[in-house]
Amino acid sequence: MRVAIDAYWGIGDVLLQTPAIALARRLLGPKAHIVHRTMEVPLRGQDSVVWGNSNINLFDTAEDYEHYPMVPEPAPGVDLTINLGGYQWYTMDEIAGYQKNLPHTHMFCDMLLRQLKRVGIYGSSPTGPPLRPELHLVDEDMVMIRQLPRTRPRVILCRATKGAPMKTWPTAKWLALVQALKGRGWEIVVVGVDGDFHFDAAHFDLIGKLSFRQTAAFLTTADVYVGHGDGLCMAAYALYVPQVCLWGSFCDPDRYFASFSPDVTPLGRILDCSYRFTYDRSAWLKDACPRKTYDCIRGIEVDEVLAAVEEKVQCGLRVESPAHNCR
Repeated sequence: MRVAIDAYWGIGDVLLQTPAIALARRLLGPKAHIVHRTMEVPLRGQDSVVWGNSNINLFDTAEDYEHYPMVPEPAPGVDLTINLGGYQWYTMDEIAGYQKNLPHTHMFCDMLLRQLKRVGIYGSSPTGPPLRPELHLVDEDMVMIRQLPRTRPRVILCRATKGAPMKTWPTAKWLALVQALKGRGWEIVVVGVDGDFHFDAAHFDLIGKLSFRQTAAFLTTADVYVGHGDGLCMAAYALYVPQVCLWGSFCDPDRYFASFSPDVTPLGRILDCSYRFTYDRSAWLKDACPRKTYDCIRGIEVDEVLAAVEEKVQCGLRVESPAHNCR
């Protein structure tokens, strides 16, 4: 049986879909031929998220993002096409309940199971806390680890500039945090894609110099990674990298991270409007805050972030090598 699995949205979402892909492999068996399709533009690196995943036989990328189907369309030469990004499988009441209660990894597994059930293949949804996503690295992803060896406590930062307002901590606070971290005598490294914010006070600026996979691998050299709730945050989570995530409260972090995971500290203000999700994704990205102030993330203080970073450094949770997730 040849099955195409269509992945949508951002890098973080594709990572969170990897447990569903593993579930598909278990249910379909070792002889099934699984094709994973992603969109290429404008989400650079999204197609490489699943490279090296042994549950996938073929990796494919859509050539035209603007016309990429949001409903399953038969892929050439496959028997079944599964969509892991469309809410058309749910009623609005179900969406409201799932978004409030169901871990994101479980939601993708449920999407898979609903579509397999239509062709007579049955399985059970996972229960309990969110599952850890999978990111498999190879030797060529380690290039910067060899070129920039760690000589003292290292803090890696990424202040993305193209994220939604609800995922953006103020630049002035970022600058104050960098100065405070540098004052501790720690090494400061900034990563990201072209257009992300450069910190003049950083010891090393790698913005635009690494691929997504090379950046993810380099995160494993950090004592702490500090960033927004985005794809790189989920990559760090997949690789057990200690992180302080400037999350806000647009969505409950317990739906994404196991609450007992010592490697993740999500920060955000809990307000009376917190955890209210807008189901129109375009509206969610552009204008999700009912107050139009984004206080849940903008209200995070520098001292809070600094204290969380110091705790991570002192705990010594740093991953010595990503070899546990390497091929």
